[in-house]
Order: sequence, then C-alpha cells, then structure tokens
Amino acid sequence: MGPGFLRYRSFWLGAPIFLFLVWSWVDSVRYDTRANIPNGPTITQQSKLPAPVYYAAPQIFDSQPDLVVPSFDLSTMPEDRPPLPLMPYKYTPPKIVDPQLETRPISLQPTISIGNKEGALWISKWNAPLFPKEPWRRNKIAGRASWLAHFQYQGGDSAPTLWLPHWLILTAYTLPWAALVYWRHLRRRVTLLPAGTPA
Repeated sequence: MGPGFLRYRSFWLGAPIFLFLVWSWVDSVRYDTRANIPNGPTITQQSKLPAPVYYAAPQIFDSQPDLVVPSFDLSTMPEDRPPLPLMPYKYTPPKIVDPQLETRPISLQPTISIGNKEGALWISKWNAPLFPKEPWRRNKIAGRASWLAHFQYQGGDSAPTLWLPHWLILTAYTLPWAALVYWRHLRRRVTLLPAGTPA
C-alpha cells in the first residue's frame, strides 16, 4: 500500500501547480521568454530622440591640382568606336552624420512586460513607443545561467521592475501546501482511531 497522502484530494489538486513551478524554473535557465501586454490608452509626452544632423566633409580635395590628361595618338583606332573619355577624377566629399538629441512629442503606450529568465520571473510596467512591438519572444540563452537568482526591485526614474526568484516562489507555495496535506493526514488519523484510544 502506498503512502497515505496519495489518497488525499488536496495532494492531487496541488501537485499540478507544483510541477508547473518546477518546469518554469528549469525553463528559465534555458530560455528567455517574455511577453508585452498593452495596458491603457496611448499618451503623448515630450521625449528626447536622436535626430541625425548632416555635415559636409572638409573640401580637402579641391586644393589638389587637376590631373593632366596624357596625350595619346588615337588615330589608329577604328572609326566605329568612340574615343575614350579620359578625364580627371573628381572626388565627392562624404557627409558626416552627427546624431543629436532633440525634444519631440512622442506617442507612448502603457505596457506590462512579463518575462521568465535566468531563474527568476520578472514583471515590469513601462511606457513603450507606439511602434509595433513583439507581443511574444522566446530565445535560447547562450551559456549557463544561474539557478539561484536574487530578489530585486527596480524603481525610481526607470520602469518599475520586480524580479521574483523561482526558488522563492516554489518555497512560498510548497510550505503551505505540504502543511495542508500533513494536517489532512493528522485529521484523518484521528478520525480513524477507535474510541478511547489516545491520539
């Protein structure tokens, strides 16, 4: 006969959640999975964006003298072929791109990002530009990621982001679930005892 807790409904109702948390932890070490979910109406605010400013390169080649075209006797060439255009080469100076920050109105979409990476589940709320974003992304992590991530919270001027390590999530679920199964085991044991038998 197997262990007594296998007969409890509380064990079988909690086991799928436990297995999902374990799978999510293992998956976070191998893959970077994230989703972007729009959350609220679009807003417009002033933001600094890079604007390209073009400058012409210094005209250093204009000071060079023109090349002297050598004189060749082209009288021996057939008449059906045009003469070769022997002309000096003119260099076109390139344009230099100097990115500068300009303040412009930009449309933003409040977005909630949820991710699973490097042993932690993270959630962030930020204002994303209105251009099309990837609603879902899943990339394989190169190298080895840490299994034991740290609990972190990032706030302030940047987007508020919360990192929940999987070991903490798994512990916070397993302890009360195991306590419930054990309590059900003790309660069942007391009800099965004969009358007058000390518990």
